[in-house]
Amino acid sequence: MHLAFPENFVLSKNTEKGQEFFKTRWVVPFISNGRWGRGPHSNAETCDSCHTMSAPEKTRDKLRDTRILKLGVRDLQLERKTRPDTRYGNELSRFGVIGQLLPEGDFSLTWINETIGEVALQRPVPNITDLNFGDFEKDTVFSVRQGNPLEGIGVLSEIPAETIIQFEKEQPNLGLDGRINWVASNKSEKLEIGRFGYKASVPTLLSQVSLAFHDELGVTSTDHPNDPCAGTDSVCSELIKISSPEINDERLNQVTAYLKNLTVKSNRTQFSQDGYDVFRSIRCGDCHRTEVLVTWDTDATEKPEYIDPFTDLLIHDMGEGLSDNLPEWKARGRDWRTSSLWGLGSKVNSRTYFLHDGRAKTIEEAIAWHGGEALPSAKAYFSLEPKEKDSLLVFLKSL
Repeated sequence: MHLAFPENFVLSKNTEKGQEFFKTRWVVPFISNGRWGRGPHSNAETCDSCHTMSAPEKTRDKLRDTRILKLGVRDLQLERKTRPDTRYGNELSRFGVIGQLLPEGDFSLTWINETIGEVALQRPVPNITDLNFGDFEKDTVFSVRQGNPLEGIGVLSEIPAETIIQFEKEQPNLGLDGRINWVASNKSEKLEIGRFGYKASVPTLLSQVSLAFHDELGVTSTDHPNDPCAGTDSVCSELIKISSPEINDERLNQVTAYLKNLTVKSNRTQFSQDGYDVFRSIRCGDCHRTEVLVTWDTDATEKPEYIDPFTDLLIHDMGEGLSDNLPEWKARGRDWRTSSLWGLGSKVNSRTYFLHDGRAKTIEEAIAWHGGEALPSAKAYFSLEPKEKDSLLVFLKSL
């Protein structure tokens, strides 16, 4: 094993301003006790409403409050395969402006019991409630999502494109079909490697930050200059009282710099070599890659280092059980980007749930949901002897 996370990995200095804006409470103009510019429609008031770092004792009801319902209209004539719903955009917003604009709507979750092997599981099905501005388009599809982990996200930005391309070339020899999700940013039509989001549908961390400010907080930027508002033109124009952009490029860059410096808190004192050997033997490491070379500038010199990010940043077919039928660029409904496993131990300790919609309460449940290309490894896990399972779980919780 190499470093789970590179030592002294710092790309930027003076990230206090970025942390401040990450935690800033955004409010509708002209309410006090916050920064103006939120909404008129939104799903949160701060970034850390959905991305709470290692929050203790999360319960299912609390987690449900941080989930969003992602929307998309399937359009196979588009390169990106989906577009926003004409009225409701990329997400169903559950907050409006009290007394002036109703929320777009709300949703609840029905939990469907399933059994895979001997593991009892549940998957969430969204139920739309209180839709206040007419129907969705007939081809709109829905995907329940929870906030992605952010620790270590800056290092994923620095894995060279050549390395990810090489991972893709190696797929046939591994008996896999992992693929790069080639995507374009808002500012350019040039295709780049998608790295961020559950389906690797965003190419840069800055693009991911600006998209989240718009879709979750209703805060505009030069990337996303239009406020989310499903009301009538007259009502929306009356409520939009702050000129765009509501967050400027400098502050977006400060938030991005802060996120790039978030380190991973692993617990290597509990590292299990036996567990790592099991991890390799059942081929989890074919997708959750270790021994990845990163290079970044340190004091004007390039410093190469091998790290273990436990991801290949490719999208893989994970089976029908995890499909949300919502394509994003080259990613189909069954395709998901390999999640990085570093920081897994802190997620277990904080009772954060797993997978894109938080359906898995334990690591073993998350493994059971692995289908498609990952099915052989999932089957191999459930065929292990109890001692081997225990050592593997101890290893995973040390990350």
